[in-house]
Amino acid sequence: MADTVLAEVIQKAAELAGNLIVTEVSNLNQLEEGVRWIETEMKRIQAFLKDIAAVQEERQGVETLISEILDLADDVDDIMAMYFPQLESQHKRKGFLGYLKSAACIFSRCYVAHNFVTEIEKIKTRVKDIERARKTYEIPESEGNNGRDTWDPRRSFPHVEEPNVVGFETHIQELEGKLLRTDLQHGVIAIIGMPGLGKTTLAKKVYKSVQGKFQCSAWVFVSQKPIIKDLFQDIARQVGLEESQRKEGVEANLSNFLLGKKYFIVIDDIWESHPWDALSIGIPINSKNGSRIILTSRRGDVITDIGRQSSLHVHELLPLDHERSKELFFKMVMVPPQSSGVTSDPEELENVGLQIVDKCGGVPLAIVVTTGLLLWKERTTQAWREVFSKLGRNHEQISKTLALSYKDLPTDLKRCFLYFGHFPEDCEISAFELINLWAGEGFIKAREQQEVEDVGKDYLNNLIARNLIQVVKRRFDGSVRSCRIHDLLHSLCISESEKINFLNTLDNVSSSPSMRVRRVSICGDNIKEYISLNHQTPNPKLRTLLSFNMGIKLERKQLKIFLGDLRFLRVLKVEIEFLSRLPKEIGLGSIRCPTSIWRMKQLRHIYGVILTQGPRAKEVSLPNVQTLFVKNHIEDLKLYWLCGFPNLRKLRIGTLGHTASQIIEVLSDATITWSKLENLQLDCYSPAWQGRKSLTNLSHYPNVCKLRLSGHCWKLPKADVLPPNLAMLTLKRYPFEEDEFETMRKLPRLRILKLSHCEPMKKMVCSGGSSANNFPQLQVLEIERMYGCEELIMEEGGMPRLNKLSIRNCPFLRISHNLKNIMILSS
Repeated sequence: MADTVLAEVIQKAAELAGNLIVTEVSNLNQLEEGVRWIETEMKRIQAFLKDIAAVQEERQGVETLISEILDLADDVDDIMAMYFPQLESQHKRKGFLGYLKSAACIFSRCYVAHNFVTEIEKIKTRVKDIERARKTYEIPESEGNNGRDTWDPRRSFPHVEEPNVVGFETHIQELEGKLLRTDLQHGVIAIIGMPGLGKTTLAKKVYKSVQGKFQCSAWVFVSQKPIIKDLFQDIARQVGLEESQRKEGVEANLSNFLLGKKYFIVIDDIWESHPWDALSIGIPINSKNGSRIILTSRRGDVITDIGRQSSLHVHELLPLDHERSKELFFKMVMVPPQSSGVTSDPEELENVGLQIVDKCGGVPLAIVVTTGLLLWKERTTQAWREVFSKLGRNHEQISKTLALSYKDLPTDLKRCFLYFGHFPEDCEISAFELINLWAGEGFIKAREQQEVEDVGKDYLNNLIARNLIQVVKRRFDGSVRSCRIHDLLHSLCISESEKINFLNTLDNVSSSPSMRVRRVSICGDNIKEYISLNHQTPNPKLRTLLSFNMGIKLERKQLKIFLGDLRFLRVLKVEIEFLSRLPKEIGLGSIRCPTSIWRMKQLRHIYGVILTQGPRAKEVSLPNVQTLFVKNHIEDLKLYWLCGFPNLRKLRIGTLGHTASQIIEVLSDATITWSKLENLQLDCYSPAWQGRKSLTNLSHYPNVCKLRLSGHCWKLPKADVLPPNLAMLTLKRYPFEEDEFETMRKLPRLRILKLSHCEPMKKMVCSGGSSANNFPQLQVLEIERMYGCEELIMEEGGMPRLNKLSIRNCPFLRISHNLKNIMILSS
């Protein structure tokens, strides 16, 4: 979006203007004047964009004007990116030697300044055209947003994590009955219906409900451009086919494997019949032994074609009737009084709500998204009538209803929402990765006491609260681990992005090689094609390249040549296998840590670095680093350089046994102010080391909620010196002792306990009674590969809040328990 680019341009211009030292050279005087003009004029254009957004729907020709502004913003950013480093480097020469170099390069400075001033004059001409356009369209001045864009992450909403399901009860019962009937003639059931009716949601509910009744199961998503080989590999992996049989001849091997099994497979979102033709080769339809297949599709003609080849039952979803629509709408739109301050609604509000329900056409997705929009409006008749007046009525106009929620987003959120169009359809998206991509693009900035990551979480929660994004998984503390976007909203992201050239795919880049391209998203094995295309028609101004190509092999030389031309690239995401080491153009090129890393002031996350030489404490000052994962290969390494990371949130150290005491010394030092540390992981990968070191004092880390200890050299201290808010404890390859189990019982906020390869404890006793020291908050207990553990005694009241017990690969473990309402998983 243009305002993102403009904000960065304004910041650069202000910084450069403050640093410039004007000399007697006239070009440099003009340079300072030009830089200050950029800062001022870009602020005016930024305000203009906010004004123009308010009238975009009502005025003809405004989209063309916005497109011109976008081009202008990108071009100004290019000019700043090209000349800013040169001007800065010349300014920073200091001392007598620096003076001599500056004098020797006076011609170069004049040349750079002259070119910069020339480019600014061109920009001024284009700005005049924009000013004329503003008068032509009579765009009003901004009246502010009256607080509408303010986001409070503590605000509560009536939404559950899974989409609300209204009117599906009968559908679920009918489908479950057909899937489990032994005399069903049709082994294939097709769920059909228009987009947004909840076909995938219904299939998912049924899948989770009956999955345990079958010997094996799988769920695959097809979409418009499926890769059949990947679908086969995915199904084979999920049903349990051995890896060796998945590599070659997977179709025949899968067919033979499934012939002897009662299986259940869901094939979601089929657009054409040919994927089914291909998949049916490897999936035998064993209706007689109870195997079942569910297909979902928005296209009835495709299901008809499939039905000519395979006997199937069609289950059609229709739009909700008025009563069901009304039930869903008011279930979603009601706001608890304590969160909204609303005591009662105006009498006419319900009538307007019913009119809105009617316009949504019985489509659940349209209802859900519209209610998400209404929750951000005042609960007044006038505000709701404004929404009603812009809604589409028939099925063809449902996309207009969805687009309305996009246009209502605050400016900062629009670009974050459009970014979902970069990802493959129906992709599960890591929240951590998404937020870091937003940060790399410059979409989110730190503010007041919030780090960039906190702002990103707020933005994501905002989009979820508006029902534009769905939560897939949450972490133990309730924060979002991964999310997805509905395919209709995904299509909306792409269509809106194309209007403003925000995002490009290989298809539209190939069809218009001369077009202005800043962001490219590539799926499948098309990365090779794009590299070849870029070699023929270079695009040095590319800023973002996202490639989703896990498993694709690429020669290092190919990427090296490609990256060498991309001087403005700022975001690179690749999921490919290299046949050799990474090219240096990407960055480190190796996981061994270069000394230059300690001077990267903007660095935020450091993963997988191997230390072969310890830095001195005074050399390290990385105030922005949030995550640090390092492995130490030095026996006498001094660790006080860790003080150079004052804002750490995640710290993971892999160490030799001999340096464990130094880690404990640093962690126990109360003068170290890691006030933001939340996640601490300590690994000792020296199994020969027999000594155990107690973590003497971690009580001065109030925000640490996750602690993981791996290896034989650690020992849990008493409960009162552990982090006071510890909620998740993981012990791996850990020499368990009785007193340590007693320590864990006393942790007042411990909710999740994971034990893996913990020896030599033969018996774990969770005694009952009314004592407060019986794991008072523990909800999840996971035990894995504890081969020496023979008995787990669970007395009633021993873990009063436990609701999940998972036991894996513990062949000699017996469970003596008195547990109710607890989900027990074992394998």
